[in-house]
Amino acid sequence: MKQLKKILPVQNGYYLEDDGYDGFLSVILPVENDNLVLNPIMNDYNEDDKPDNWMIPDGGVNPIVYSKHEGGPFWTHFYRYCWPLAGGTISALVDGTINGTYTASIWAKSETGGTFIIKVYYIASMVGIRKESIELTASTVWQQYSFTFNTDGFTGSSIQLEISGTNIECLDVAAAQLEEGQYPTTLIHGYSGEGYA
Repeated sequence: MKQLKKILPVQNGYYLEDDGYDGFLSVILPVENDNLVLNPIMNDYNEDDKPDNWMIPDGGVNPIVYSKHEGGPFWTHFYRYCWPLAGGTISALVDGTINGTYTASIWAKSETGGTFIIKVYYIASMVGIRKESIELTASTVWQQYSFTFNTDGFTGSSIQLEISGTNIECLDVAAAQLEEGQYPTTLIHGYSGEGYA
């Protein structure tokens, strides 16, 4: 981990980081809770044109067409997912277990608008599969969408965060987070708290 040379407060809890090496400033935000999504900004480490640790149906009855683009929020790239038919789902792999109050969130937009669903599936001890979800209307500009749920005292494992189109042509997605607590971290941050800007 590089040593920070300067931390300059800006506003709303954000900071500018000057590492003293290349003259560039990065936006950072102290993170209290870990993001449990394994590849939140959908990096393609394997260079196979598909984000690692994300399950995307690209064949069969209801394929999802996807492509990588630049210009996401906080200078990240993003993926555009297009649903030829309603109901297709993309899934992010999540690590660990959950017990308590959690918030799921994504950064997204759609050039044409429409509706989509964010879901969290998990296996609750002594209960079985539980699903928490919300249907949302996509904006034409980047926006963070989130919802909060409680596991009602059960410990959840085998967790997946899913995004599906209901009445939408394409959805641009830049980040996904699952964090403990009632509010999403505004800044996109990575698994175990590493920052992205």
